[in-house]
Amino acid sequence: MEDLFRRLLEFTRDGVYRYGFDSGRILVANRGLVRIFDMRCEPEELVGRCLRDLMVYTEREGSVRKALEEHGEIHGFEYHFRTLTGQDRWVLHDSFVVDDPETGTRVVEAIVKDITERKLAEQAIESERAWLEVTLTSIGDAAIATDEEGRVVFMNPVARELTGWTMDDARGRPVEEVFRIVNERTRNPVESPVARVLRDGIVAWLANHTVLIRPDGAEVPIDDSGAPIRDHAGRMQGVILVFRDISERKQAEDALRRAEEGRRALLAAIPDLMFRIGVDGKFLDYHASDASKLAAPPDSFLGRHVSESLPPWLASETHRCVQEAVRTGAMQVLEYRLPLPTGEVRDFEARFVAAGGDSAIAIVRDMTEAKAAGRAVAAERERLAVTLRSIGDGVITTDREGRVVLVNRVAEQLTGWTQEEAEGRDLSEVFHIVNEETREPCESPVDRVLATGGVIGLANGTVLVARDGTERAIADSGAPIRDPSSKVIGVVLVFRDQTDQKRFEAEVLRVQKLDSIGVLAGGIAHDFNNLLTAIGGNVGLARIDLPAASPPHARLVEAEKALARARDLTLQLLTFSRGGVPVRKASSIAGVILDSVGFALTGSDVRCEMRMPDDLWAVEVDPGQISQVIHNLIINADQAMPDGGVVRVAAENVQVGTGHPFPVNEGRYVRVAVTDTGIGIAKKHLPRIFDPYFTTKQRGSGLGLSISYSIIRKHSGYIFVESELGQGTTFRVYLPASLGKAEPVAAQDAPIHKGRGRVLVMDDEPMIVDVARAMLAHLGYDVEAAGDGEAALDAWRKARLDGRPFSAVLMDLTIPGGMGGIETVRRLREADPSARAVVSSGYSSDPVMSEFRRYGFRGVVSKPYRLEELSAVLHRVIVEDGTLV
Repeated sequence: MEDLFRRLLEFTRDGVYRYGFDSGRILVANRGLVRIFDMRCEPEELVGRCLRDLMVYTEREGSVRKALEEHGEIHGFEYHFRTLTGQDRWVLHDSFVVDDPETGTRVVEAIVKDITERKLAEQAIESERAWLEVTLTSIGDAAIATDEEGRVVFMNPVARELTGWTMDDARGRPVEEVFRIVNERTRNPVESPVARVLRDGIVAWLANHTVLIRPDGAEVPIDDSGAPIRDHAGRMQGVILVFRDISERKQAEDALRRAEEGRRALLAAIPDLMFRIGVDGKFLDYHASDASKLAAPPDSFLGRHVSESLPPWLASETHRCVQEAVRTGAMQVLEYRLPLPTGEVRDFEARFVAAGGDSAIAIVRDMTEAKAAGRAVAAERERLAVTLRSIGDGVITTDREGRVVLVNRVAEQLTGWTQEEAEGRDLSEVFHIVNEETREPCESPVDRVLATGGVIGLANGTVLVARDGTERAIADSGAPIRDPSSKVIGVVLVFRDQTDQKRFEAEVLRVQKLDSIGVLAGGIAHDFNNLLTAIGGNVGLARIDLPAASPPHARLVEAEKALARARDLTLQLLTFSRGGVPVRKASSIAGVILDSVGFALTGSDVRCEMRMPDDLWAVEVDPGQISQVIHNLIINADQAMPDGGVVRVAAENVQVGTGHPFPVNEGRYVRVAVTDTGIGIAKKHLPRIFDPYFTTKQRGSGLGLSISYSIIRKHSGYIFVESELGQGTTFRVYLPASLGKAEPVAAQDAPIHKGRGRVLVMDDEPMIVDVARAMLAHLGYDVEAAGDGEAALDAWRKARLDGRPFSAVLMDLTIPGGMGGIETVRRLREADPSARAVVSSGYSSDPVMSEFRRYGFRGVVSKPYRLEELSAVLHRVIVEDGTLV
């Protein structure tokens, strides 16, 4: 028995030794103690030496002796020291004081278990778990989120561990059922902080001595806080409950049983199963502090061959390891799984060391919990990694040196780098960001986070350049990843593509600019049109009274051409006017294009190629305004090719569905493309190309494209540009298709229609009244004038009473400080339903001008009007429509 005992002590992995209580010098030591001290000597060489000469204390120096003096024994004492070679060791210490009958002195019998691997594994596992959990949520406490009714909607891994509930089982249950808490002293239920938050709408804290009761009955002392979850409007959406385990960390292993006096008791404290097996494969001896780990009673093994007690495959491997350990003297390790009599399958590790002679000692350790913990950590790591890869924003994590650790799926798409390609690379290589304006590289967010230690955001105008050169405007934030000791161990970046958002914001800003200019443009155009009406009317009257062959007549013709151009200018200004709508009708876009292109390229070296199918849909447009758009685009193309070239105009039918990248409604459209082969537009100028007064040309006002943009927008269409320097430019226009057929285009030249009868002119501008009098008198009408609506109504009533009624009234739409055309015509038709009124205004884009009949008018004429236009409108209202009174 003594021989067996000595061999067991010799080959156990634990350190076993005896030392003098008073002298502190080692009397007996085994090889396990030599291994723990990381020394290269025989156990006998330790005899006579003091422990403090063999190691460097890092904590609790003198604690062992003090405890032995007070109690005479120590059990499960864990401490850390450093060997003389600089190796860190963690051990569990058990010892007791006995009297040595041979010397009559007190000696200490001690056993130390090396738990260094376990401690390092625990540290590694904790570090890995902290990395992933902090990356995902940056929260180390348990967290439970509820809805507004107090039902569980989310539990983080710590909460699931502390409460004992899985997410699937807890989801939708009242939080009081999952989070069951009582007072540790009174055992009375404690009101849930969730209920308090939902009731009072404030942060609530648990009182001291609160215990969480798990479904298995285990109790966890906790502290806790609950806070309301509110939406952007401040409405409570639920509660976030954060709590933590405040009990001392459980010992990784149960304390060794109290050692019995003597060597046998000390050996019994070793928890591993130990067998001595001969090279012939027979069991020679055993030690089993926990026989439940054996498939049969330990006594039944003695004298039997391994093949009689173990499964065939395990018996074969065991016999081989014994023979190798005896033959080579090197330790052999065997890992295996074995079912117990209860049916439970457990994991074991067996270490075989030569025991001298023809035998080896097998030290068997149950590794089930350690293996399960490792598998759980691996599964948790995979789950968290899958969660990160599923987030809708791009996520990249790095270490402290800025090397990429993780790239989720969205970040892969935005950067063009896969996880496998990016891992280990410098962040600047994968996450290449530049300033949108200067094109200079932006400062590394990792450096900024490490410098500040806090959350940072990217500056405005940051562009992410993908691996293939694609550029995207992004919004970004970076935050430190901290370990449990709050040390920064890396950085997490979260970013999203804001390209479409910035495009939308630019579109809104452009519309706001156009609307602002519209306020000014409308007023200027109105006053200017009044002046043009007076000038044009007088010029027209003067021209008619002169012989056609006379020089003055020719001069006046040229003046009228100049007035026509001035009229076009006011029309452009009125395009910006707020509230104006085009006078739409079903029109042939092909006809509008043909007329506009021919006129715009008159005398130019540029050649036009057109492609328009015969089945092109009609469009619902104002032909004059769309002609202006086509004219502007052709002029723009012509000026982009000063040495001549080709401009291509193409039109096609398109059906716009959901997901279209442009801000137009679903439906049928005709798309018109105007492409030139000119110098192109610089990329930096493209976002401003439709801004008012912005131009890259030496000549031009910068209004042409702005006007075109405004016209298309008012037609519920869309216009955009694509261009590269030296590669030409393409403008594409979307116009809503009409359900009807195109109306025929009216003749441009019309004869002057003479008339008869009386016409009332209502206008506050004397010069307009004067020229209108002259023009109407020339046409054969008797004319009377009124300065505002009240005067006009009085004149109309008086004329009827005198038996000399007016044939028509020509009304100005706007009378500053007086009754304007809309109210006047309403009251006039109430008094005389047969009244025929013609509306006239310098605001040609006013809704009344495009829908005049809706407001009670019979005709419309825009200022400045020519004699031919005025005569045609009055002829139709008085003569052609006279029977419709």
